[in-house]
Amino acid sequence: MSPYVGNLSFLRYLNLANNSFHGFIPPEIGRLLRLKNLILSHNTLEGEIPRNLSLCLSLDRSPLPSETFPPLEELNIWSNNLTGGVPISISQTRLKIFNAGENQLIGGFSSALYNLSSLNILSLTLGLFSGSIRRDISLLLPNLQIPCLGFNQFTGPNPDSLSNVTNLAEIDIVSNNFTGCVPASFGRLQNLRWLGLGSNFLRSGATNSLSFLADLANCSNLELLDLQHNQFEGEIPTTLGNCLGFKEPYIQANHFRGPIPQFEGLKGLRFLNLSNNNLSGQVPEFLVNLSSSLQFLNLSFNNLEGEVPVRGIFGNNSAFKVDGNQELCGGIPELHLLSCTAKLLPRSKKHISSKLMKGAFKGFLAECKALGSIRHRNLVKILTACSSIDSHRNDFKALVYEYMCRTPIVHCDLKPSNILLNDDFTAHISDFGLSRLIFNSNKDIFSSHPSSCAFLGTMGYIAPEYGMGVRPSTSGDVYSFGILFLEMFTGRRPTDSIVKEDFNLQKFVESELSKGATGILDQSIFCGEVGESMDEEGIWRVWNRPSRKSDIGF
Repeated sequence: MSPYVGNLSFLRYLNLANNSFHGFIPPEIGRLLRLKNLILSHNTLEGEIPRNLSLCLSLDRSPLPSETFPPLEELNIWSNNLTGGVPISISQTRLKIFNAGENQLIGGFSSALYNLSSLNILSLTLGLFSGSIRRDISLLLPNLQIPCLGFNQFTGPNPDSLSNVTNLAEIDIVSNNFTGCVPASFGRLQNLRWLGLGSNFLRSGATNSLSFLADLANCSNLELLDLQHNQFEGEIPTTLGNCLGFKEPYIQANHFRGPIPQFEGLKGLRFLNLSNNNLSGQVPEFLVNLSSSLQFLNLSFNNLEGEVPVRGIFGNNSAFKVDGNQELCGGIPELHLLSCTAKLLPRSKKHISSKLMKGAFKGFLAECKALGSIRHRNLVKILTACSSIDSHRNDFKALVYEYMCRTPIVHCDLKPSNILLNDDFTAHISDFGLSRLIFNSNKDIFSSHPSSCAFLGTMGYIAPEYGMGVRPSTSGDVYSFGILFLEMFTGRRPTDSIVKEDFNLQKFVESELSKGATGILDQSIFCGEVGESMDEEGIWRVWNRPSRKSDIGF
């Protein structure tokens, strides 16, 4: 900027915004005694705000007693590279607009700003300001309408006394470190149209009170509410739906719970983000009816359940999100959700949770009785059973799993194909056609039914003692689990070609361990090189310890 601008002594309005001016603000601007508006925003000016700018900003600027000049009302230096702090000289002005955001100004909320009782608009957004805000700010700045303090490093209690400034139209304190609660008195601000409190450490009041949200129904002009990324909890009050001008509520990333209220009155809603909370219940019908106004809806990562509509905004896959709600079903095909009929099946086993039993009627009954009597977190739960005919008109029985153990049980057929993994990779044991319940009398529940136990288990996984007529026991399951365990690490089945006569899988492991543990490991389980710190005898010690035959219970 040319220093000769200071020679334009009759200049009242100077707007150099949206240019490429660089360097320092010339101090000669302080000579412009008649200047009322100084707008330098969106340039690349640097350095500090000139201290002798106070000559221009002074209340008593007339060189002659008989001449009076209007005071400077607007100083807009938004979006430059200015450094330093807010000069004390500003306190001598009657500024109505001070816009110093998006610079590199530092320091606390300057004491000079508290003296600007005429101030209407204050913007320090996107700076490096820190410290706390005085509790009596409402008394010192009674004419404030728009305080924008967002994206700084302010700390301390939420400046709740702002609720006493009756003409407030916008409050923006997002992305700071404010703490505390939000007062219900914000509901008295009849002119409030923008309330930005997001990304702080604000919380609900005593007993999870959200009274401030309920009272915002009195703010008939409220259009935007930003509460995202705070620590609010409790149920969203239904009275919030009385804010008829509501267009953009951002309530994501809190701890709100309960159902989504039926905001029937929000006819002009454009954006609604309720994601990453603990909301439950079904997707409310009123959202379907907002198709004429609602442009984007985010309900993802809650605990919603039931059917996703297909009408209104729910017919446009790019306009809404519902992912992360495990109990939702239906919706448009692009969501890839289960149909609500299929949702009757456990979500984690929807493609493997049915077991068909063709012609094995006695085994089918035995498994139904066993699964009807036991509970355990690692047992697949059974929901129902089906009986019908297949496409070849053959009779078949089907079990639909999910259930859980009051009594010890012997499975009798532990093998990889009977171990199912859910979405969290938690193992669940299935197929109880050969199972036995063990009571204190040591007599299993099906001892009188020989049909399902003539051959206990699958070749290679059966405990050797079963071949000698020994009764089923938990020790046999320990043996089967050991074979399964070795198969996981070696990648070899107990029926592979290496098994000949008395040379079985465990003997193979024992012989190879003497050469080094890496010789027995399935190389596909490693993403890189095999580590050298493995205990080469660990597996064999577990397998051969005397307690291998001790009783265990599911």
